[in-house]
Amino acid sequence: MAIDTRVSEALRTHIALEQYAYALYTEIANFADRQGFSGLAKWADGAAAEELEHAKMFIDYLRKRAKVKQLAIAEPPEVADYLKALTSALEAENNVWKSLGDICAICKLEGVNDDATDQLCGDWILTEQVPSVKFIEDRIRRLARVMGTSGGVSVLDLLDAEMF
Repeated sequence: MAIDTRVSEALRTHIALEQYAYALYTEIANFADRQGFSGLAKWADGAAAEELEHAKMFIDYLRKRAKVKQLAIAEPPEVADYLKALTSALEAENNVWKSLGDICAICKLEGVNDDATDQLCGDWILTEQVPSVKFIEDRIRRLARVMGTSGGVSVLDLLDAEMF
């Protein structure tokens, strides 16, 4: 089944965002491991594996409908602290969410009418993005409460063990 060029380009952009998220979560896991934050490292490793799986799923979907061109993937930022790790993850998840919404909007354009891709991306928002964003936002709120108290790293160590 042929695919509209606008949809295939939006999917290519989305795949690059999923691959960026994989690289970012890997960087977060490396940072957490270096700092001894085993909870954050375990969560980020799991999230990286999920993002790689998501990228592969969208690549397979696109391959069934079009030729896949080379993808340009941005390099993730260096993660230097716990809060930056979580805020970077939230930004990546929100970018993925926006990309899925953009794909849904393109699919509904007159002359495109791509119900299969629209359903795939719409379902993905509900099953993957909403819970992921909420999870990270909850951890950022909890971290913000801890950072407002004294105790520093020892409190952060306790929170790391509890949050993940």
